Amino acid sequence: MGTEPIASARPSVISRLGVPAPARRLVSIYGLVMLARMLLMTVLPLKALDVFGAPQYVSGAYFLIGCVAIATSLYVPALAWRVNRRIVFMLGAGLLGLCLPFLAAGNGPAFIAGLAFQAMGVVILEVVMALYALDCLKRTEFLSYEPIRLFVGGCAAVVGPWLGVYLATAFQPAFAYLASGAVVLALTAYYFALRDTFGRPAAPREPAHPLAHVRQFAAQPRMVLAYLLAMGRSGWWMTFYVYLPIVARSLGFSALQAAGLVSLTMIFMLTTPFWGWLAGRIGTRQIVRWGYVVTGLATFGAGLAQAYPMICVGLFLFASFAMATLDGPGNTFFLRAVRPLQRAEMTSVFATYRDVGQTLPQLVFAVLLLFFDLSAVLYAAGAGAVLLGWLAGKLPKRI
Repeated sequence: MGTEPIASARPSVISRLGVPAPARRLVSIYGLVMLARMLLMTVLPLKALDVFGAPQYVSGAYFLIGCVAIATSLYVPALAWRVNRRIVFMLGAGLLGLCLPFLAAGNGPAFIAGLAFQAMGVVILEVVMALYALDCLKRTEFLSYEPIRLFVGGCAAVVGPWLGVYLATAFQPAFAYLASGAVVLALTAYYFALRDTFGRPAAPREPAHPLAHVRQFAAQPRMVLAYLLAMGRSGWWMTFYVYLPIVARSLGFSALQAAGLVSLTMIFMLTTPFWGWLAGRIGTRQIVRWGYVVTGLATFGAGLAQAYPMICVGLFLFASFAMATLDGPGNTFFLRAVRPLQRAEMTSVFATYRDVGQTLPQLVFAVLLLFFDLSAVLYAAGAGAVLLGWLAGKLPKRI
């Protein structure tokens, strides 16, 4: 009984898919983290536009926040070595809750502080969850775990963006932040209820300086390739989350309609188990290559169709469908390539893909928007995705 405190008498749908019990618990935690974020995913870019006044300043703010998140990710393993992993997890959850009053404030400095706290909390939680997964799961189990994890995240992404904006517009803006806070409390309670059901960390040892981790990571070509592909996926989704509401507003859509578009598009993420299954049958290289190419062409086309709002939005939505095919394999490339004795250190470096992918494009977009209109963002994002499609051809034929 001590090792299965939240076991169900009847097998769940996820258990029937062959996902082991520790992975199911991690999937549940990930779903709650995603829901807490997604409730504010469309609220925050629209509020940032109101706070800062222009899209280029929004990109500049997200660039600064990304730098904070990258630094946080690199130092999490050192913290996890010195402090119990459960305490580190609770620190991440605490930051995810602490950010809410700052984000709800109406001034620029408090809003930026809130974004920083949120980014740090999410990074800490993601690194800890990745370490748990590496300790608990066999290498052959990752191809079933990743699609289910992203499927559950997709469910949160379908509900969250629209619900957050609806609560903020139909009632009071504070309601969106209160809803996110309630989810953070549920996450904390669930994690405490699990107790120690993820096993012991493998071979704990004092980590080297973070820059040494980066050098070790860069010396392994397979992990560098996995990093670039994951970074591109993260960067495109961040472009989507930030700029679809801004583009939709510039085309005459209301805030609630823009949030509805984001939530509608997230339905495509529910197809990730299928793409993960297909990747297991035919290999991931073709799926990833063509997923990137189609995403890039559709995104570029959305930039060309700015004069035709429905066509522009339709192409943007189609691009998100193509990008969802890449979420099936997820981070399998890295999880199968990392060496057991380097798990904590290499995971901390790899975990920066999300923030680097969300940071560097924002810097590029901020510069482009000084000279061009919003179409330039879509052109740049589309060209980058096509380039990553070419790079995906370097993956092994069967992985």
